Amino acid sequence: MSKSQKQHEEKITTTENTMRTLISVYNKYARIEGDRDLLSTCEAKKLIENELPMFAKLGDKQVERILRKLDQDKDGTIDFEEFVSTVACLTKAYRNFFESEEHCT
Repeated sequence: MSKSQKQHEEKITTTENTMRTLISVYNKYARIEGDRDLLSTCEAKKLIENELPMFAKLGDKQVERILRKLDQDKDGTIDFEEFVSTVACLTKAYRNFFESEEHCT
């Protein structure tokens, strides 16, 4: 590791760490069936069940809905861009849910 890489590692922000985590999670599941650049429907379902259990607990219909949203181009696989886009949408919904709960208490 170069000196500049070490310095960057020391200064990593929460947001940068979050981006690294998203990449790591995507790669972990995309590699299960061999194509490291795409998630199959099965890989995506495992990702949702293991990494997004709050959404998985909503039931099979909601998981299927999330899977359909993930596959934006309807090609039967989820690329990284589709994954990040859907995670952003789910994050927005998650934030809205908790903000509305705060107003109720």
